[in-house]
Amino acid sequence: MPTRGLGVIGLAAPSKFSFAVGQREEPLRIGVVLSYSGPYARLGQEITRGMELYLERVNLQAGGRRIQLLKEDEEADPAVALRKVRKLVEQDRVDLLAGIILSSSAYAIRDYVHEKQIPLIIANAAANGITRERRSPYIFRTSIRAWQQHYPMGAWVVKNIGKKVFLLALDYVFGKEATADFKESFLQAGGEAVAEVYSPLGSTDYSAVISRIAAARPEGVHAVLSGSDWGTREMVVRAGVGDRMVQEGLSHRGIYLAFDGQLLHLDFHTLAGQGIWVYGQQYLVTDLIRHHLEAGGEVLFSHEVVGVEDLEEAPTLVYRTPDGHLERLRCEFAVGADGSHSLVRESIPGIRVYQKTYPYAWLGILAQTRPAAEELIYASHPRGFALFSMRSPTLARNYLQVAPEERLEAWPEERIWKELNLRLSGVAEVQPGPILEKSLTPMRSLVVEPMQHGRFFFAGDAAHVVPPTGAKGMNLAFCEVAVLYRALFTFYKEGEVSLLLHYTQEALRHVWQAELFSYWMTTLLHAAVDPFGDRLRQAQLRHLGESPHLQRFLAENYVGLHTSGRYAHYLPQSS
Repeated sequence: MPTRGLGVIGLAAPSKFSFAVGQREEPLRIGVVLSYSGPYARLGQEITRGMELYLERVNLQAGGRRIQLLKEDEEADPAVALRKVRKLVEQDRVDLLAGIILSSSAYAIRDYVHEKQIPLIIANAAANGITRERRSPYIFRTSIRAWQQHYPMGAWVVKNIGKKVFLLALDYVFGKEATADFKESFLQAGGEAVAEVYSPLGSTDYSAVISRIAAARPEGVHAVLSGSDWGTREMVVRAGVGDRMVQEGLSHRGIYLAFDGQLLHLDFHTLAGQGIWVYGQQYLVTDLIRHHLEAGGEVLFSHEVVGVEDLEEAPTLVYRTPDGHLERLRCEFAVGADGSHSLVRESIPGIRVYQKTYPYAWLGILAQTRPAAEELIYASHPRGFALFSMRSPTLARNYLQVAPEERLEAWPEERIWKELNLRLSGVAEVQPGPILEKSLTPMRSLVVEPMQHGRFFFAGDAAHVVPPTGAKGMNLAFCEVAVLYRALFTFYKEGEVSLLLHYTQEALRHVWQAELFSYWMTTLLHAAVDPFGDRLRQAQLRHLGESPHLQRFLAENYVGLHTSGRYAHYLPQSS
C-alpha cells in the first residue's frame, strides 16, 4: 500500500477562515524563570501553561500593552537562576519577574531583586524566609510556604495516625524546611522521629530507604519527594492508546556507552528525573489504527494522494483510488504526514529545505536472540559505531556503522555477528540467532521551513528527518500532533487563531533541538574518516565519561525533556 496514501489527514467541511494578528509597540515584558529541565521540568511546564492559558484569555494584553513572556530555564540550580534573572533584568529589560521553582533559587535571587526594585511574583518556591525575615516589598507569592503545609500536619498526625514517624525528604532547601516545620509541631505534640533521612535531589530509587523504613517499624512516614512522567509515552497514555505499550513495553533507567574497552552506565533517572520506554514503532502504529477504527473512524488504505489544491481557504486533497479513479476531499484543515520523500511538500510555495548527508550508513538486523544487555548499548569502536537494542527480551535489534555505498550481499550472517562482537570489545557479548530482517539505512538530517502554509500543516518526516542515533524520529511526530491538537482545539472552542498562526514557530523549537542532539550523538559515536577529527571525537567521548554536565545534557535530551516532555500536558487525560 502506498505510504503517501496514509500520510495526509483532512478535516472535512470547509468554512471561511483568515488569519490576522495585531501587535502594539513597547510590550510589557515578563521574565519567567522556571525549571524546564531536570527533575522539576514537568512542574515548570505546567506553571508556564497556566500563565499562558490566562494570558490567552486576555488576548496577551494589559493596560493597552501587549504582554511578552521571556522564558529562561532555572535548571534546578540557584546559581543558574540568579544568572538568568540578571540576564532578564539587565539585557532583556523586563518589567517584572515571575516563576521560581526551588526555594534555594528564591533565596539566591532575593537580594538582587530587592536591590533592583524589580517586582517578583513567586509561583512555586515555598521558602519560609522569603515572606518572613527576608521579606521584601518587591516580592509577592501566589503559592504557599512550607510552614503552611507541614507545620499543622505534625499535631494532626500524633492525634490521628501515631507517635512514631519516619522522616524522609530530598536534600534541598524545601525538603529540609518542610521536614523541620512538620517535626516542630510533631515533637511538641509528643511524637517521636524514629529516623531522619535525606536523599539527593532527583532520586527515584528508594529501595534502600524502604528497607530502613521496614526495619524501623514506624506508624507513619512523612515524605517530601518529587517525581514525574512525561514525553511520548505520556502522550500515548493520555490519548487512551497506551494499554498495550504499558503492558508489553520495556522500561529502562538509562543506556550504556561502550568505548576504550569500558562500559559506562548513564542513569537517566538520576541525571534527568526520567527513564525511557522501549516499544516498537510498528506496534504503536497498529495500536493507533485499531483505536481509530474502533472509535468509528476510517482509514483509506491504498488511496494515494497525488496533489493538493486551494491551500489558503479550503485545502483539497487529490487522490487516486485503488481502481485508478481520481477523487477530491475538501477540508477545513489538512496535515501532510507523508514521509521524508513527501509529494505534498513539493506543492507548497516558498518552502526552504535544510539538510545534511552523513558519510556513513547503518546496517541493521532484527534477530531472534537475547539482547546484548538489559538496556541499550551505544558502542564506539575504531572499526565503527554499533548499537545494541531490542524489541523484546527475545528479539534483538542491532546496527553497525558501514560505508554509505555498502551492499547487503557483502554481509552474510557470520560476518555480521563477528563484527558486532568485535565492536563490543569484550564488555558484553551478543549471541548469534536467526536473522529475521536485514536493512541498510542512510544517515541524513532534514528540516523544512515553514511547517505550514495557509490551512495546511506538516508533521513527522515530511517536515524533518533526524539520524536514528538520538532516537527522536517518531517522538517528534508526536510533538507536532500535540501542538496541532491544542491549536485546533482552541480554534474550534474559542475561535482563537494565534496558536495556529504560530505552529511553525513552536514546532521548530523541538525540531531543531532534536536535530542538535541527534547530530551531536551521531558525530560523537561514529568513527570519522578525518584522523584529526576522529581524535577530537574520542577526546569528547572520554570527557563525557568524566563530566556530569555532559552526561546530564545527553540524558535530558534522550528522555525528551526539551522535546516531547514539553507537550505531554497539551493532551487531556483519557477517561
